[in-house]
Amino acid sequence: MNSKQKQTVVAIDIGHSTVKVSTSGKKLIFPSVATSALRISDQNEAIVADREKVFLNSKPWFFGEKALLQGGMSWATGLSDDWIDSQEHAVLFLGALKKLEQVEIGTPNLIIAGLPVQAMKPEMTHVDRLKRSFSELCPNSEIKVVPQPYGAFSNITLDVNGLPQPDRLIHHISWAVIDVGFYTTDFILINKGHWIEMASASCPGISMAAEHLMQRLSNKSIKIDMADADAALRQQSISYFGKQIDIKEDITESISIASSKIIDTADRYFSPHASKLNGIYVSGGGAASVIEGLKSKWPHVVIAEDPRMAVVEGMRRFGEFSVLSRQRG
Repeated sequence: MNSKQKQTVVAIDIGHSTVKVSTSGKKLIFPSVATSALRISDQNEAIVADREKVFLNSKPWFFGEKALLQGGMSWATGLSDDWIDSQEHAVLFLGALKKLEQVEIGTPNLIIAGLPVQAMKPEMTHVDRLKRSFSELCPNSEIKVVPQPYGAFSNITLDVNGLPQPDRLIHHISWAVIDVGFYTTDFILINKGHWIEMASASCPGISMAAEHLMQRLSNKSIKIDMADADAALRQQSISYFGKQIDIKEDITESISIASSKIIDTADRYFSPHASKLNGIYVSGGGAASVIEGLKSKWPHVVIAEDPRMAVVEGMRRFGEFSVLSRQRG
């Protein structure tokens, strides 16, 4: 293929809560749920369900909303880095590719995937395992894996086309990133183009709040799963046996516990550098839970325009930049 031809770049971020996808002009999101596909008796529902059905090793699977509805499933995997080796993770990747087909995006030339900072450490094997898995499922695409918060950082330095922003050239600025995800919160610091290892780490994410909320409600004989708890934290309410239950106090306490841990970790890694930084960028689905506490600590904290999609959008921009750099030689 002529390297000067427009190449399709797609970023796919398979989180423990949702799968996020970004390509030029389009963003997609669906629940991180996968389950064996059942035969559906109703013809109309079967047709609808086929839109979220894929095959892995000739076995049919539902993913996303249909897996949640038809399988009665919560999230299919535990909170572990090793879930990248699971069938469910592979199904969610195939689901992302199918969603792209449905919006008329063909096989990508380049797929950017992300991992938490802790899984990117040199002594870990997660990068090679993830690349191997995705390459087997999509052999005609190049796979590149980056730390998830580096995707968020790319929103600072690159425009929507992947071009460097003249007033934010990577070798001229220093930024820290806090990406508050569900499974992990990731911290990185880029000092004028240099990755600062001592300020790059991970701690638990908003799953801390979800687990605490589940325990508090269990003590009140209200049994919910992790997916319900995650939704309750975002929606600030819960429906239980047909009744809307006021759990604002439980949610407030749960979020407070998680945000305190995240802010304390940020303070430990970033305080020695904070005054020298251009800013501290906060992304991820849990960003709103910690932003006020961080702003009270440091005046140059900013929140991403679309926190939940910031990582996958920045990953796409980085991919576009990589393609342009190659073409320029």
